[in-house]
Amino acid sequence: MIEIKHRFTGAVLFRSDTAESVRAALLEALKADPRADLAGADLAGADLAGAYLAGADLAGADLAGAYLADARNVPTDLSARSEPVEPYERKVRTDAERAADFRARHPEVPVVENLDAQILARITTDGCELDMSDWHSCETTHCRGGWAIHLAGKPGYDLERKVGVIHAARMIYRASTGRVPHFYASTEQALADIKRCAAPSAAPEGGQ
Repeated sequence: MIEIKHRFTGAVLFRSDTAESVRAALLEALKADPRADLAGADLAGADLAGAYLAGADLAGADLAGAYLADARNVPTDLSARSEPVEPYERKVRTDAERAADFRARHPEVPVVENLDAQILARITTDGCELDMSDWHSCETTHCRGGWAIHLAGKPGYDLERKVGVIHAARMIYRASTGRVPHFYASTEQALADIKRCAAPSAAPEGGQ
């Protein structure tokens, strides 16, 4: 498993179960979302030769020692240094704005309105369950990403068959809410976050 983390906070910006290098994980992130928000990513020493980075938000990323031969569309404001940099200014987009932008670029991705609220309603009624140990355990038991796919219906499962389960879950969540949750949390952690996101006081999801 490879994780791309924020250089200062240590927050996980992207996680891959299949990538064998930071380069592979970065390219996987960009394949899932060509405009992935990887601001502040720690990419020090990564072999990015020939990588196509157009559209990715890498503001403030640490590229110290990174091999960039023939890399294309590397943002010009990136500095290849490892010491802390001054805080940079960047427009903070709302979840609704992120969702709208993602939907415009990926109209093929199904949207589930009020996704977290729908998941919470399902897993607290009708004998359904949340189980973070597997994407789909059965028709009535899924993990958080599995529920996103399931609630999207046939288009969700079609997308899963096309791009794989983790990418499908990320894309449906991004199109529906403008964000991507932690799909590898414990069941207790995931349930707590679902409740938080489904609460009426939570920030409006995309399209609301």
